[in-house]
Amino acid sequence: MDMNLHVQLPPAAVVRAMLQRCIDTLPADEPAIAAKPRSNSEPAIGAELDGGLYAGLTLHDGDPHRLVLLPDDIEANWADAKAWAEKLGGTLPSRIDALVLFQNLRKEFKAEAYWTNQQHADGPASAWYQFFGWGLQGNGHVDLGLRARAVRRVPL
Repeated sequence: MDMNLHVQLPPAAVVRAMLQRCIDTLPADEPAIAAKPRSNSEPAIGAELDGGLYAGLTLHDGDPHRLVLLPDDIEANWADAKAWAEKLGGTLPSRIDALVLFQNLRKEFKAEAYWTNQQHADGPASAWYQFFGWGLQGNGHVDLGLRARAVRRVPL
């Protein structure tokens, strides 16, 4: 019996719901992010930004950020992939970031599994990945050689 649970979610709907939940929890005396007028300088998806390609908005530590996909990729185990991303001045994407990347910049990825920065709840021997062929997220042993891309998050 396969004990790995693979869930495929509609990325745009998930990200919208999470951003809305973040906005809904702001104190009443604090202006909502959604109420701020959109800047004319907001980059288009795929535009160059901060040393990479703008992928859209993401959440990090409960706050919205611009997500930037950095150039290049590697094939490595999880620890080496994380170290490589840090050398580039970035990090591996979170699972939320990976959904944004799948939704908005899928063409920048091969139809393969790419590491995220998140360890699986099973313990230190397993971490999450995003499969860019059809969008599922799963987990694999950290010693596997999967692809990796680095991202940078820019606070709003």
